[in-house]
Amino acid sequence: MHDTQHERPSRSFVDDDPLQALLGAGEQLKPQHDVQINARIVQEVVQTARIKPRWSKSKIAGAMVAAALLIGAPTVAVAGGYMAQTGWFGAAPGGEAPEGTVSTETDDSEWIDTGASDFVDYAAAQWPDYLELPEGLDSEGLARHLAVTFQQNVPGAITQRTTLVTIDEMATRTLWQAEWVDAYEAGDVNRQSQAVDMLQKSVEWPATVSSDGGGVVDHMHDVNDAARRGDVDVVREDLAQSTDADILREAARR
Repeated sequence: MHDTQHERPSRSFVDDDPLQALLGAGEQLKPQHDVQINARIVQEVVQTARIKPRWSKSKIAGAMVAAALLIGAPTVAVAGGYMAQTGWFGAAPGGEAPEGTVSTETDDSEWIDTGASDFVDYAAAQWPDYLELPEGLDSEGLARHLAVTFQQNVPGAITQRTTLVTIDEMATRTLWQAEWVDAYEAGDVNRQSQAVDMLQKSVEWPATVSSDGGGVVDHMHDVNDAARRGDVDVVREDLAQSTDADILREAARR
């Protein structure tokens, strides 16, 4: 059992625009191909989310950062759980966000410490049972890959559990879009149909729906409709603005 009295150092405040803050963090990453490309997943997540209105109509890929809003606060271990769990739910930890800290709306999920030694284990364990990957892919390796990538982009900060689940949902959707494109190019009607069915389900995945700041789910419907009628150009364009599906596939085969 973890020591409930132990406190780690306070997390630094984020007093900059949330999108630029995460993009800036990404620029400091080591120039490794998989990390650089999959950092987009972190950026994409926020496009749906508790974002300032000026971001809600931005491009689908590139505006998703504010959902990972970082609030400065000390983290305390939750008895019987992970060190990454703060025990804070809903409103910003400690009450109102500190002066000069960027703040967004919150849901009622727990705030999670990305700097905790067991953050990757915690985040990977949050993979939802309702997320099914294309044949031949496994969620375990992918979940850990996404958790590591997220931690590398926002080290030593806290974010809500909903953000972590949204990352999983968006990565899964990307893989099903890639599956549809592959099936279209191979002329495999059955695989196309299965991919369309899964993409349609994705518009109802809870984290994506709950964090939609305006227009994202509608856009997903539009792309799904294009896949249903066989408009590969629309699907390819949307996929091109997302993270690299080949990197995600590689992670899901580990």
